[in-house]
Amino acid sequence: MSTDPDLPTLDEIEDLVDYGTMSRGRAYFHSGHVVKVRTDPSGIHGEVLGSGASAYLVVVPHDRSRGSLGSCSCPIGDSCKHTVAVALAAIAQTVRRRPRDGRWRQRLEPVLGEARGRTLAPPITAALQFDIPAVPTGRYLPAMAPSQRAPGAQDVVLRVVSRGARGDWVRNVVSWSDLATDGPTRLQPPGAADELRALLNWARAHDRYHSYSDGKTISLRDKDRGLWQMLDAVADVGVPLVYGKRGVVELHRDPLEVEVDLTRGQRGLSLHARLIGDERAGAAQLLGRSPYGAWLLDEADSRLHLWRLGGQPDPLTETLLVEGSILVPPGDVGEFTDQFLPDLSRTRVLGSSDASVQIPERASVSVAMIVEYGEGHAAALRPAYTYDFGDGDVRVLDDSADGDKVSWRDVDAEVAAKAQVDLADPRLREVVTEFRSGIRSPRLRPATFSGSQLLWLVDELLPALQELGVAVIERGERADYREPATEPVVIVDITDTPERDWFDLAVRIEVDGVEIPFAQVFSALLVGAELVRDDGLIIDLSRPEFDQLRHLIRQAQLIGDASSGTVRISPEHLGLYDELVHLGIVGEQSRTWRERVAGLTDLTALPAIELPDGIEADLRPYQLDGFRWLSTLSDLGIGGILADDMGLGKTLQVLAAIVHARSRGMTDPVLVVAPTSVVANWQAEAARFAPGLQVAMVTASGKRRGSSLADTVAGADVVVTSYNLFRLEFSAYADLPWSWLVLDEAQTVKNHHGKTYQCARKLPAASKFALSGTPMENSLMELWALTSIVAPGLFTDPERFNEDYRTPIERSRDAARAAVLRSRIAPIMLRRTKELVASELPPKQEQVLRVELHPKHRKAYDVRLQRVRGQVLGLLKDLDHNRISVLAALTALRQLALSPVLDADPAPGVEAIPNAKIDLLVERLRELHGEGHRALVFSQFTRYLGAVRERLEAEGIAYEYLDGATRNRPAVISRFKDGDAPVFLISLKAGGVGLNLTEADYCFVLDPWWNPAAEAQAIDRTHRIGQQHPVMVYRMIAADTIEEKVRELQERKRELFAAVIGDGADIGRTLSADDLRALVE
Repeated sequence: MSTDPDLPTLDEIEDLVDYGTMSRGRAYFHSGHVVKVRTDPSGIHGEVLGSGASAYLVVVPHDRSRGSLGSCSCPIGDSCKHTVAVALAAIAQTVRRRPRDGRWRQRLEPVLGEARGRTLAPPITAALQFDIPAVPTGRYLPAMAPSQRAPGAQDVVLRVVSRGARGDWVRNVVSWSDLATDGPTRLQPPGAADELRALLNWARAHDRYHSYSDGKTISLRDKDRGLWQMLDAVADVGVPLVYGKRGVVELHRDPLEVEVDLTRGQRGLSLHARLIGDERAGAAQLLGRSPYGAWLLDEADSRLHLWRLGGQPDPLTETLLVEGSILVPPGDVGEFTDQFLPDLSRTRVLGSSDASVQIPERASVSVAMIVEYGEGHAAALRPAYTYDFGDGDVRVLDDSADGDKVSWRDVDAEVAAKAQVDLADPRLREVVTEFRSGIRSPRLRPATFSGSQLLWLVDELLPALQELGVAVIERGERADYREPATEPVVIVDITDTPERDWFDLAVRIEVDGVEIPFAQVFSALLVGAELVRDDGLIIDLSRPEFDQLRHLIRQAQLIGDASSGTVRISPEHLGLYDELVHLGIVGEQSRTWRERVAGLTDLTALPAIELPDGIEADLRPYQLDGFRWLSTLSDLGIGGILADDMGLGKTLQVLAAIVHARSRGMTDPVLVVAPTSVVANWQAEAARFAPGLQVAMVTASGKRRGSSLADTVAGADVVVTSYNLFRLEFSAYADLPWSWLVLDEAQTVKNHHGKTYQCARKLPAASKFALSGTPMENSLMELWALTSIVAPGLFTDPERFNEDYRTPIERSRDAARAAVLRSRIAPIMLRRTKELVASELPPKQEQVLRVELHPKHRKAYDVRLQRVRGQVLGLLKDLDHNRISVLAALTALRQLALSPVLDADPAPGVEAIPNAKIDLLVERLRELHGEGHRALVFSQFTRYLGAVRERLEAEGIAYEYLDGATRNRPAVISRFKDGDAPVFLISLKAGGVGLNLTEADYCFVLDPWWNPAAEAQAIDRTHRIGQQHPVMVYRMIAADTIEEKVRELQERKRELFAAVIGDGADIGRTLSADDLRALVE
């Protein structure tokens, strides 16, 4: 019985495997095949000896919710007899350890008793007595071989006895009941009490029929193979095993085997079970109703022999043991010999004691590989075994779990056959596993080959398999696979179409002097890297020019007539087309195309558009470039992403472009959608820099306004509203004509499954622009969301974008794919950093302050860390379903790193624990205030900000406070800007956007955030145009906590942003399972 919640119970094991596997697993456990077993947080790990010299490696995970007991390096691989044996060994190990827990008092008592002046009772020499109770009248059954009675008819019982004064064994001094109540304390030999108590606990756990009810004896009738391990342990500490008062028990360690004995006579062919392995076994009686051992009493010298069975009897063998023989009538002997005997000989030990039946030899087993050639020039390989039974009877068995149900399967023979194959040969690397579920045993595995892989398959792999002794079984027709004699030639022409913004790419392809229909190449480009013709000719499509065509077709999905070899593109695809030009395979190039796309990727080539009248501002050079870039995109009828750093005047650049567009005849209004906190800023900026524009503010729903949207915005040049109102009244917005859609702080629509994103995507507008200093915060799919709004023809399919870019860049750190993505988005994204274009900004310095937790705080954190670590590591096994639970657990740990008071279930008295981070913050704020500086203090946890606020009040330090619940937001901001409070406490959500707080020159970030862009946004509240003083940023990190791990994660995310948006050459990953695991390890 298992009482450890992570260990399987016997009932659970029986539910997870079939009867035969359970029986064989019990046999392996009880016969000592398990040579190693250990348990760690991931599961139970063990080694089990097979029939040969090699050991199989087994892992039984703690999480068995998927219906599997565990994995194994044997051919079965899953929920096999070896996993059962290891699970039983772990249970037994736990049972044997438990009696020793908490026995320190009894162990010390003999040592300290005399020192304390007490006289100790003399030690008791204990023994384990075996007895054979008399069988009641009428209980005898007919004799049968090998036992004289049916199993369990004659019971054997165990007692605890002690040596009497005359040297014999007596029963009245110690009993099982005494051991059950932790006494007596001085049994000899040493360890006797522990091992006898372990035996008692084990017997109780297996006592299904209350055979221990009298407290004096333990019946062995209804036990199982676990008895032998318990008896071995008792004997190993020196406890005598005795029979009766003066007899002895001989516990044989070598097991008996059960042989099915076949004899033939006049009545037919008889099958019965026979015990072999000891010359006395023929007279032995079986032990247990479900036999697991045998016993024989030699009355001449009062000696009781006990044997264990070497294997758990299968249903047939057990039937023979319990019920006697099976008789095959003479007329059926031929059928039995032809159809049943061969299968029996491969799965059981057979013999013929009188040599009247010839036992067939076992089949010759070899490793094989089945190769099936199917449609579409694909070859599927799967491992198998061949069984040669002689006389042309060769059977093929797939190497799969289902094969375990085949009656003639011989797993041990398969293992031996596999051992003859050199699986380490490098030529087999594509069809040999390396590691599987923690198992380090290589094995052949299924594989699929297509395209150029077929050449390697037929020329190298199959001959190598045959050379190494693996039988190759080919099914289906194999084509004459070969490569062309000459390299393919590809020529691309670009021509005008009747549509203003679209152009045709015409593709011509020649191989070995023959032009191949583009329709064939087109289909192959979409699905693979090769084109395989019907005759077996394989054309490599991995050349650079084919690669560019593939991405053009897959990403744009703007397909013309594929059979004619044309693909339609627009200026959005300039980045891809430029790569084709650099490859030198472009033939005719439309003059219109060249004129239309000039300047999109080279700002120096932008048209020299003059700043229009009506803009009352002097634009900096980079702002003029941005204005001209926006105007060029508008003229082309496409949109873009203005991704300048915060504080560089994106609003002014857009206003200038709007005024320019209206001066060129644009009549429909521009719709600006922004966070609620930024809406008023658009009105103020327009009044300041473009007073001639009529701006309509939509700050309430139609019901609260009391007017329709059309009436509210009538006559406006620019309409400004919030994301929430835009979503709520989308149908009304969609019914109105719009020239542009401008999305400010566009990261708001980064979730392409969200409703706000869908509204922005569906709204009809000639051009759409996204403004965001952080167009990507966590994942490349956020960047896809923005591009799908402003340039919907660039990456049309999110699944293909995920396959082509997100997966290789985020998971595989593919710098080449990151470079390709940068080139694709370059025409529709413009980003400038403050360091590059705003040299007049004062310097910004950053410093990390490591704060040591107070000892009591540290203790509370470490206790929770251990709990969260185990919880998170378990949940990470299925991250897709458990992501929310994982993040919740980590967030709780981050809060505890700030303060024990933030714990969901705080311990009593934690309010009194000093907070080292707040102490240091207050100390720094006092110094800064004395020097005339002002500071912004950021945290994403408002409860912690509340604790800081209470401390500032207690210290008499003036402050302003802003979080998501603050109603009079403008008034609070104005008080700080116009007042003299030295500190502004701001939560992440409330202060991430829409604030200009250049009055402060110090920033304190109290807790690191998952997203480094969010921290940058907060800091940019003060380090922006208009700041006159150097800015100092302090990031306060609790030492040796999850906060340091989050900082490491931030650095990886910064690399990802730099690789795709900026000029970085390296890349990182999003919150993968490895990232989350690193946070708690």
